[in-house]
Amino acid sequence: MSNRPGYYALLLLAVGGCKSSPPPAPPPDSGAQVSAPVAPSTTPVPTPDPNAALSINESVHAITVARGQAFTVSLPANITTPYKWIPATNLAEAGIELLKDEYQTNPSPDCANCAGVGGRRMMTFRSNLPGEHVLSLKYQSITNSTEAPAETYQATVTVRD
Repeated sequence: MSNRPGYYALLLLAVGGCKSSPPPAPPPDSGAQVSAPVAPSTTPVPTPDPNAALSINESVHAITVARGQAFTVSLPANITTPYKWIPATNLAEAGIELLKDEYQTNPSPDCANCAGVGGRRMMTFRSNLPGEHVLSLKYQSITNSTEAPAETYQATVTVRD
């Protein structure tokens, strides 16, 4: 029993040493500052706008949008040739509306003023008809409509309600 007082002293020392204490304050003339813990951010993460236009290129053949959401199909083109991307299907029957059709040049940095530089045809569509629709486009000669298209593009457009 003579070891009991030493045991209690050791136990008190061990338990007392486990107590957490605030970090020491810096010396008054050190210029250091002690900062309070930072609370987690409560800023909400923005949700995607269901009305924002979805941008698609020629490698995409399945498009899913919300009813009324615009989507833009971007296809390689060259305005200096007699070819233009045009719908190959009746858009009204497919429940698809063409909102905008524009051409954007895409010159390389070393050829900013070159003639005949290719670009992209940007066609923006929208559908208010839920379900699956086929969007077919063709790169057709504007001088000879009986000529076979130089290229075609087709995508399945799924419109969610």
